[in-house]
Amino acid sequence: MPGGLNVRVDTYVDSGTTIPGDYNPLIAKLSVWGSDRQNCLSSLQRTLGEFLVEGTQTNLPYLARIVQSPAFVRGEYTTNGPTSLMHDDTSQAPLRDLAAIAALLFARRNLVSQPTTPQHIQSGWQRDSRRLPQ
Repeated sequence: MPGGLNVRVDTYVDSGTTIPGDYNPLIAKLSVWGSDRQNCLSSLQRTLGEFLVEGTQTNLPYLARIVQSPAFVRGEYTTNGPTSLMHDDTSQAPLRDLAAIAALLFARRNLVSQPTTPQHIQSGWQRDSRRLPQ
């Protein structure tokens, strides 16, 4: 868990804790404060990078992208919140990963629907027995 001056983490989770499958989506709450917005923003960006939760998916990478987005850093955001801020994100990694997964699924489905004859059967009399007499 992140720590430091003016950092607070409220959670029931500690190292080694097992989170049940029907866990409450709020695993932890991170709060930072400081003398001004820039100080708080720097602390928030640092602590989100230090947070580590293993074994279950979290929204930590999403939150880190939001607080590093240019619009959020400038303080230009509305009640539309994260949706409008993510338009500043130019990262194509999620799209690249989805494209790779789609390509693998496509290839796997095509292999299943197009059966092949194993190599050890394609030699010798098995091949010749399928030829029609001339």
